[in-house]
Amino acid sequence: MSRSRLTAAGRSALLLAAGMLAAQTVGGAIAAGPVSPQATIQTRTVGCNGLNFHPISSNTKFDWVVGSLYRSGTTGDGYFLCDPQLPHRATVTRVRFTVLDGSDNAEVRYCALFRRPSAPDRVDEDAQVVADAGGTGVAETPEWTRLSASPVSGRATVDNATYSYVLQCQINFTASGNIFARIYSADVTYKISSVNG
Repeated sequence: MSRSRLTAAGRSALLLAAGMLAAQTVGGAIAAGPVSPQATIQTRTVGCNGLNFHPISSNTKFDWVVGSLYRSGTTGDGYFLCDPQLPHRATVTRVRFTVLDGSDNAEVRYCALFRRPSAPDRVDEDAQVVADAGGTGVAETPEWTRLSASPVSGRATVDNATYSYVLQCQINFTASGNIFARIYSADVTYKISSVNG
C-alpha cells in the first residue's frame, strides 16, 4: 500500500516536471505579466453650435434665427467666441465654420482657432492663430458656406498645460442688424492616440 502511494506521488511529480519542460520548450519563457494593447490613432471631431457662440463685448447685441446667431446692432465689436474643449495632446488637422453671408453689405470674417498662453508671465502676449479659415468678404454673397483651414505648422498639437483654445468669428456689416450674416456652427477635426484619450 505504501509502495502504491509512492508510485502515485512519483507519477504526479514526473508529470508536473514534464509539463513545465514542455511549456518552456514550446512557448519559451513564461510571460511576466499581461501584454498591453497597442496604441491606435483615432480621428475625432468636436463642434460648437452657433447658439453656443457668445460675444466678447457686452455691448455687442445679438439674436438668433433658425439655429444660427447674428449680430443685431452696431454697438460693440461683433466678435463671437466658443470653447471647443480640445483634449490635451490632440493634433488638429482641420477647422471649419459654417456661416451665412446673404448680403453685399455684411460679412463673417476672422474665423479661426486661436490659442493664448496661460502662464502669468505671458498673459500680455497676443493670441496665436492655430488655423485661419478667413471670411466671406463684404462684396461676396455666397449664402451658406463652409470656411475651412488647416493648422499653422508647429501649432497643431494641443497643449492645454501651456495654452487655452478658442474658436472665433467677427460679424461685420455696413447696415445695422443685418440678419443675413450669421454663424451656424464650427468644428475641429483632430487625431489622438488611444493612450491619450
